[in-house]
Amino acid sequence: MNDPSHDEIIRKLRESELKRLAALKEGPNNYDGNDPGVLLSDKIRHYSEQFELISPLDEDSLRPAGYDLRVGYNYSILGERKALNEGMHLEIGPYQVAVIETYETLNLPKFLIGRWNVRVKHAYKGLLWVGGAQVDPGFRGRLCCPIYNLSTEPVRLGFKETLAMIDFVTTTHFKVGCELFPWQTRKMLVFPEYPLLNSGIEKQVDNFQKQIRDNSEGANKQIAKIAGETTQSFQDIQARIDNFVVLMFTVVAVLFAGLGIVATKSSESSLVAASFSLVTIAAIALYFALRPYYLISKLAKGIRAQAGQSTTDSIGHFRSLLEVGWTEIVLASLLVLISLAFDGWSVYKVRGSVSTAENAQMLVNQAIQGANAQKLASEQNIKDLRQQYDSKMDNLEREIENLRRTKRDK
Repeated sequence: MNDPSHDEIIRKLRESELKRLAALKEGPNNYDGNDPGVLLSDKIRHYSEQFELISPLDEDSLRPAGYDLRVGYNYSILGERKALNEGMHLEIGPYQVAVIETYETLNLPKFLIGRWNVRVKHAYKGLLWVGGAQVDPGFRGRLCCPIYNLSTEPVRLGFKETLAMIDFVTTTHFKVGCELFPWQTRKMLVFPEYPLLNSGIEKQVDNFQKQIRDNSEGANKQIAKIAGETTQSFQDIQARIDNFVVLMFTVVAVLFAGLGIVATKSSESSLVAASFSLVTIAAIALYFALRPYYLISKLAKGIRAQAGQSTTDSIGHFRSLLEVGWTEIVLASLLVLISLAFDGWSVYKVRGSVSTAENAQMLVNQAIQGANAQKLASEQNIKDLRQQYDSKMDNLEREIENLRRTKRDK
């Protein structure tokens, strides 16, 4: 329900505007026989002087076959009505709409129509005029036009700045029975009676920008989460590799310790026991050396089985394959200790045997060759594991880059 005070203000404004328009001179019913077609500037000036076709008339706004209407006192934007005066400007933001009232008053006779549109210079700034292109014969009053800004930059318009150009075209001769334009009973006679407009385009753009911001934040969080998980997984993998290398060198060290005992205390009678000790230690070293090949084979099967799973799941599977159980470590240690104890017991039991330096040297050389072979196998295993590690890291970096590219495309 309208505010009574507001309705009273509108009523008084209408009364004042009706008096002002009624005081305008009445034009003739028909044009002279020599005036058909579009009016040139001399006729626009003549009719404005004769019956106030355009008031006030600005000579600088006359065009060869038209007139530049200027920005008036009233406008509305963002659902608010505002006023302009000398030295003031209005600003239409990107995708916003403003309703602007013209500075000039039109008083069309019964034989003229007006056709108007926004100036070309404003159209190139992104302003689009929305409304009916024709002003009917007999119209009196100021024109109002909705102006859209379809550009991404704000557009400023000053008070009395040229806004739209209008040209005038003669009609057929007026006669009794022709419809008359009811300017006295117009529903929108004064500016406060014009509806307020809000730009649906601006709202849609705001919603779209909000969705972009939300999607961007979500993508950034997802990237950060994946990066954190990837870093943690790589650290775990690195720790497993380091532990594996330490364990391999420990086994090699134990092997050399056993060889030292054999080299210093072996004899012909103790060769059988020493051989058992060396075979046991070599078997343990061979087990830990061959274990990566088994793990890599199992890893390949796991990757093929998990082709449809996430990267994080695959990394977890890879990490679990590198784990060496405590049972295996304890078992290996017990075997080494038993082997060394058996070797010591054998040496003590057959203390009278004749030492053979050549056989000891041969065993030492064989042990050294075996140790070198185990070392090379260990280095190759470490290289293979690091290649697996680098391959998984490259795949994860490509996934992160794809996520970022998807975010930019959106």
